Amino acid sequence: MAKNKIRRPIKIGGVTRWICGATEQEYAENLYKAMCAAAPAQAEAVQAEVPQGGRLFSAYAQTWFDVFAKPNIATATAVTYKRQLDAHINPVIGHKDVGEITAADVQAVFNAMGGVTKQTKDKVRTVLNQILNRAVDEGLLGRNPLSMRCIRITGEASRPTQVYPLDMMRQLAANLPRIRQERDRIFAALMAFHPLRQEEALGLKWADIDLEQGVIRVRRAVTHPKRNRPEIKETKTAGSKRELALVKEVAHLLPGG
Repeated sequence: MAKNKIRRPIKIGGVTRWICGATEQEYAENLYKAMCAAAPAQAEAVQAEVPQGGRLFSAYAQTWFDVFAKPNIATATAVTYKRQLDAHINPVIGHKDVGEITAADVQAVFNAMGGVTKQTKDKVRTVLNQILNRAVDEGLLGRNPLSMRCIRITGEASRPTQVYPLDMMRQLAANLPRIRQERDRIFAALMAFHPLRQEEALGLKWADIDLEQGVIRVRRAVTHPKRNRPEIKETKTAGSKRELALVKEVAHLLPGG
C-alpha cells in the first residue's frame, strides 16, 4: 500500500482536520469529501468548479508554501504568508481550479478585504503573485492574471507612528527608576531613548553595550513568531547592523553604569 505523501491541516467549519493524499489530485478529492461531510452546500460548489484532473488552488498553494516558501524564509515571514493564505486568499479562490483562475477571481480577493490598508493588501499580493507565477512556470496558466492592467489594489495609507511629546518623554525618564524589575527597566530605557526596533533591543547582549565608549552595537534580532518560542536571527537588513550612541541618562541604569 502506497504511503500518503501529503498530509496537511486545514480548517473546515472552524475545526482543524488532517487531510491526506498520495498526490495533489488525491488530496483535493479527500479535501472535497471532508468538506462534503462538514458543509454539503459548499462542497457542491467546489465539485462544480473543479473539473476531474484539475488542481484545487488551496492544495496547490499549500504545496508552494511547504516546498518553495517556508524552507527559504524567516519564520516570522512564513507565519505572515500563511496568515494571508488562510485569512484572505483561500476563502475566496481556494476552491477553484488553479488553471482557471482569472483576473476577476484575483480582483475578488482584494475586493473581499474591504477597507483594510494598502499595506495589508500588498502583503496578500506578494503571496498570491508568487503562487500564480509558479502556475505560469508549470504551464497551468498562460499568464499571471495579477499582472493584468485591470487589477486594482487600493486602500488607505498606513498611519505613521506618532512621536511622543516632550513632556511625556520627560515623565517617562523620571519614572524609569520606579520600574521594579531590572530587566523591564533596562528594556524600557533602551527602547524609549534609542532608535531601536523591538526585536533589536531583545537581541542585545551585555557585550554589545560599551559603557566606556558610550556605544550600543546592534548585531542581531530576537523575534517570537510562534508566541513564546524566541528565534534569534540576523537584523532586518544588512544596514541594520550599526552602532548607536548610548544616552547618558540611560547608562546609569545599566549594571556598572
